[in-house]
Amino acid sequence: MIHQIVSIYDRKAEAFGKPVFVNSTGTAIRSFGDAVNDDTSEFNKHPQDYTLNHIGEWNDATAEFTF
Repeated sequence: MIHQIVSIYDRKAEAFGKPVFVNSTGTAIRSFGDAVNDDTSEFNKHPQDYTLNHIGEWNDATAEFTF
């Protein structure tokens, strides 16, 4: 299966978060949107500081990365 690799960039910290492997970019977008709208989430406090970025793919059958 091909997994998508995403990372959240924090403009104030000028750093990317640890990469996350997801089944599709759509599920990553939905999860990020849920976090931004969750009053208890750090992303909710300053949503303008964060962006979701697609950084590559990983094939779990061959262990190959594509960037």
